[in-house]
Amino acid sequence: CGRNAGFELGTFTGWQGDTGDVLNLLPPNVVLTTPGIYSNLGYWSSNHIVTSGTQTDVNTCYTVPTVCPYGGPNSARLGNTNIYCHAEDLYYTYRVDVNNPILVYAFAPVLQDPNHPDYAQPAFVSYVKDSLGNILPCTYYRVTATNLRGQSLCNDQFANVRVYRNWKNVAVDLSAYAGQNVTVYFQTSDCAFCGHYGYAYLDIIGCYPKQIDINRCGQDSMVTLTAPPGFDSYIWSTGQRTQSITLNVNTVTTVSCTYTSVTGCSLTMTVNRRAFDPIVNFSAPPVCVCDNLATTFTDLTMQNQPVVAWKWDFGDLSLQSTLQNPTHQY
Repeated sequence: CGRNAGFELGTFTGWQGDTGDVLNLLPPNVVLTTPGIYSNLGYWSSNHIVTSGTQTDVNTCYTVPTVCPYGGPNSARLGNTNIYCHAEDLYYTYRVDVNNPILVYAFAPVLQDPNHPDYAQPAFVSYVKDSLGNILPCTYYRVTATNLRGQSLCNDQFANVRVYRNWKNVAVDLSAYAGQNVTVYFQTSDCAFCGHYGYAYLDIIGCYPKQIDINRCGQDSMVTLTAPPGFDSYIWSTGQRTQSITLNVNTVTTVSCTYTSVTGCSLTMTVNRRAFDPIVNFSAPPVCVCDNLATTFTDLTMQNQPVVAWKWDFGDLSLQSTLQNPTHQY
């Protein structure tokens, strides 16, 4: 997805940010007017912090790791526990790879629940914009304490309710923008009445192919199919509802999977029986035996997944080869 997209450098290199205020108005009520990343004000005062190590967040009753457990060595925290109608964002621009157009990011929000109207609640927001600044369809995602699915509660000593959710992946299909620059945005904000905070941990996990991965060992009858990560639900034509399924290749001719993002947009992909097997092919130039020259064989095998092993039989009772492109003298 780009250099330091997942904060692997332990810095905000490549990232940009802003800070601003939450206004007591109907949405949009967040105004980000001050550009810059503010990470030198102390751990709980900074708007932008790169997290590392094995700590867990105190405001989640020490449940949520401050670093995504399945990401790289670092993540980021956007926002803090100050309650002065603060808002902040982080954003990252990169070129969508034609071969890896599915963006997967992870977040873990921590939001106080003051029972305000939804527009005035502390919030976490994410979306993706194109190079003209337009928000791309099916990318806008906003959560508050009132609509956060899978939430857990952690009350402080003053009985203030804090709603949180452990790390969750979100997938965004950007295949329609392959080869173009896009910008992924993350935003957090306090409540509109300046009395309750909201912040979130976030990480970009990676960019993935828009395909169903096929894992089959040799001529085994069983094959494992895996859809891209990060979608909210998976529904296979075989009835399963997990990201990966295992089935007998002799019992199906076509398998499809429909996966739906947290924003409610779906896409369907299909693989057929032939995709489970490599289509073996090779080329070899004509060589005259009288010239006493070796023949070079070039592998042209087609396969949904990369070929990882070869076994050549040259047809003359000679030693076999396990190279991808061997040479043999007849």
